[in-house]
Formats: sequence, C-alpha cells, structure tokens
Amino acid sequence: MLTMLLQAMETASDIRRVMFVGEDREIWPDLLKRSATENWRLTFAHAADEALVAMDEQHFDAIVTDLRLRGMSGAELLHEVRQRRPEIWRFLRGDAQAAHDTKGWAGAAHQFIAPSTPEEIQDRLFHAFRNEYWMPSPVAESVLATCPILPSPPKLYYRIMDALTAPNASLEKVGELIEQDPPMAAKILKLVNSAIFSLRLEVNRAADAVLYLGIETTKSMILMAHTVSSFQAVARADFPIQTVLRHSIATARYARWISQMECPRGQTPDQAFTAGLLHDIGKFLLAGNRGEAYARAIDFARKGQVDIRHAEIDYFGTDHAELGGCLLSSWGLPQPIVEAVALHHAPRWLGESGFCPITAVHAANELVHEEQLKDDYIPRTGVSEDYLNEGGYSKSIQKWREHCHFRE
Repeated sequence: MLTMLLQAMETASDIRRVMFVGEDREIWPDLLKRSATENWRLTFAHAADEALVAMDEQHFDAIVTDLRLRGMSGAELLHEVRQRRPEIWRFLRGDAQAAHDTKGWAGAAHQFIAPSTPEEIQDRLFHAFRNEYWMPSPVAESVLATCPILPSPPKLYYRIMDALTAPNASLEKVGELIEQDPPMAAKILKLVNSAIFSLRLEVNRAADAVLYLGIETTKSMILMAHTVSSFQAVARADFPIQTVLRHSIATARYARWISQMECPRGQTPDQAFTAGLLHDIGKFLLAGNRGEAYARAIDFARKGQVDIRHAEIDYFGTDHAELGGCLLSSWGLPQPIVEAVALHHAPRWLGESGFCPITAVHAANELVHEEQLKDDYIPRTGVSEDYLNEGGYSKSIQKWREHCHFRE
C-alpha cells in the first residue's frame, strides 16, 4: 500500500522514472546530475534480470539499455518489456554493427541510439516525455516483430558511416568501398541508370555514381537497393514494384528541391531526400511478409476507390507509414527521417508548424501522385490543408509545384 501511495504521489508531481541497464558506469554520475534538473528519478541495473525485478516493483516511464548484457541481450530485454509494459519508452544503446549481427532486434526498441553522451541521452528522453517524438502503436510493433522477412541495413552502410568519420573521408573512398561489394555495386548502378532515375549519362563505376549523387543520396540509395532486393517475393502480392520505386525516387527529389527552397542551409534537404526515398518502405514490408493479404488490400483499395492507407488499416490494424517508421527507427536513422516517413500522411501529429522534413515529404508525395494518376495504383490520400494552413504554407504548394516541374 505504501509503495502504491508513493507512486501515486510521484505521478501527481510529474516525476519521471527512468531505468538504465548495463555496465556503462562512467556516464552514470553525469546522468544523475542532469536528472535533477528535469525532476527525473533514475534507477540503475547491471543485468536484465535485475531490470525485470525492478519493473515488477516500480513504475517506469522509460528504459535505456545497452545491447550487450549478461544473461540476455538488450533487445531480448526490451521485447520482454514491450510485452509487460507497452506504454514505456524503450531505447537501445549499442554499436550499429553489433545490432546488425543481433537476432530478434526488430520491434524491440522505439529508438536505437549509438553510444552517446549523457547530454544526448537526456535530449532523447526530454523530447520523448514532452510528446515531441513519435511513438508507434503496439499493433504496428506487433506486426513488425512477427515479419519473417525483416531487413537490416547492409554491412556496407555501416562501413561507409565509419569511413565518413575518418580524417581522410572522401567521395572517392566511399566509391571504393561500394566497389568492394560487387553485388551492391551492381544494384546501385542498375538503380541509378534505370529510367526511373532519369539520368542523362550512363554511369559505369560505383565511384562515379557517388560523385554524381553525393554522399547522402548514395547512402539512401544503398538502403533502398538493399531493401528492394530483400523482398524478391513481392511479385506474389501483385505489388507494382517499379511504380513504387519510380514514385519513391520522384518524391525524394521533389522533397529535396522543396527543402532547398525553404531551408537552403542545414541538413533538412538531405534528410528530406532520404525520407522521401524510404517513405513507402512499409509497403515492401507488407508485400514481402503478408503477400496474399496485401494483394487483397490493394484490390480492395482499387475497387472500393479508397486510399491504400485506410485499406491497410482495415486489413492489418496499421499502415505502411507507421511500419516504415518502426523499421527505420530500429535501424537507428535520425529521428527527423523516421518521423517524416511515419507521419507523411499525418503531419499534424507532432503539432509543429515550422518547416521540417515532414513538410517536404508530405507535399512532395502529393505532388508526385498528381503526376502519376495514370499508374492506377493507389487513390490519393490528399494533402493536409489544415497542416499547410497552420504552417503558413497554403499558398506555397503552388510555388513548390511549379519549382519541381521546372527542375524536371
């Protein structure tokens, strides 16, 4: 009874309880100092069994666990936490390559974060507790966790990320890394030289592709090429893969051009491009893992003249945008990219009116759909007039449309 009373008092005073699990004791003192300014209460556990016992005895708002633990992995621990307390924010810390090699990580964490400073961890928790981060629904997490085919970023992606942190980082170095992976190099060249990319010159070397595309675009293309190759079974689902690819690439380009108009400096154009390219990755997940059901959902959308998003919700309880956000979050992609993918049909969720990757991808997706109606694939969801009005962009959509048509 006393424990319950104390918990009720803490809830009333808006105290947040956070559990850290692992052996990274060096950052614990700094975390404790920072928690005092936020009115947080921290608990530290060395292993998964300690964490689960503490969870049975106390309420927690978030858990931050290392990937490598004694007894069970951090991913396995978070799967158990998801079953017991789905409302708790779950963060997984670890090396990206180690996560790639760990089984059963998908759907475990709301966010994957590389080894980070106490300040960065505090920032993640702050935004989560202020409802400034998107959180997937339990249904979406359940669907993702039960997908038999679930790609993780290829090792080449992590090698490139590591190479970019080196003092001698260069486009040529990235090109050399790609050429050391012949299957991926072939996929990149095929995609770059395809009609859907509208390249005027044929590219024959991966290094030349990097020079033409740039680093951020190349990384995005590697993720897309790897994802597409992971779902060769999508043909069974009557899934128009070329149409979706063409739409994704066009959306990425439009999202970048729109962002360059509104935010000529900073990361927004690159993040908008990546999010635009990957915004329909959830469709590949559904087509590759739930082929027959997804074929029926597509047929229902066509015959019933409803947009595919609502058909997906009827059939699976979630949609491709939310599933895509779940997957990219577990990959550790930057949160602006994750949210632009997850919310490209529901941009008002974050409650922000300033221009960001979500704005660019939401508008670009609609502008490209306007031009691809003849493909007869998905009835349009439509642009959110309320969202554009709240941000002061209701008159900008025409300006963006004309600019993108001119750039084409």
